Amino acid sequence: MNYVIIGNSVAAVGAVRGIRKIDRQGNITVISRERHIAYGRPLISYLLGGLVTEKRMAYLPEDFYETNRVNLLLNSEVVGLNTDKKQVKLAGGDTIPYGKLLIATGGDPFVPPIEGMTGKEKVFTFTTWDDANKLKGIAHDIERVVVIGGGLIGLKAAEGLHQLGKQITIVELADRILSTAFDRSAGRIMAKKMKASGIEVITEDTVVRIEGDGAEISGVTLKSEEFIPCDTVIVAIGVRPSAGFLKGSKVEVNRGVVVDDRM
Repeated sequence: MNYVIIGNSVAAVGAVRGIRKIDRQGNITVISRERHIAYGRPLISYLLGGLVTEKRMAYLPEDFYETNRVNLLLNSEVVGLNTDKKQVKLAGGDTIPYGKLLIATGGDPFVPPIEGMTGKEKVFTFTTWDDANKLKGIAHDIERVVVIGGGLIGLKAAEGLHQLGKQITIVELADRILSTAFDRSAGRIMAKKMKASGIEVITEDTVVRIEGDGAEISGVTLKSEEFIPCDTVIVAIGVRPSAGFLKGSKVEVNRGVVVDDRM
């Protein structure tokens, strides 16, 4: 059997282990658009804040892929899928044939259209190792940050930047931070603790415009018309299933890939 797995995070790793329990001979190819082997995604805030080094990011033994006879294609993006020919198409034009295919691509950051965003250099998302490296690389040019979104991704970004001594304001549309996990009382406790640590939290509001001339950011304007000065914006509203490469294929997509009771 020729197995192809698109994605290289926890789902892909679990699949490789599961396949090798019952099939030691089949070919396994893992395709990842990232440059790194599987790593602990929650660690990116600690990498940004300097609490861990890059050597601590990987959560697999160095020989995991070799031991499991995995053909690992890093920095390779899948742009199309042909289910009739059983092939995946890569951005460079190459095609990879498969006997069985697992789509384990996770999510992409959702970045809504915000007035004034186009052309601004210091607008970032925060879901990958490379996102953390980008912020770390320009940390010396960052003083004030507005994080749009008070969920886990936004809080992780704020945590890493706070470790670097940056001034941070979190803007959350809901009436509390971590609204999918906390009730109102727990959200207030969390916000109070964060404010005591020096992180400002604004709820029931959102950013409607990013201000500044050219590529530079001078601040953001909220729906309430409040202006918050800043030089950097982190968009952490959430993620959407990473399934754009399935457009035009016969795979049914309805928000995510539609599966039956056997996946």
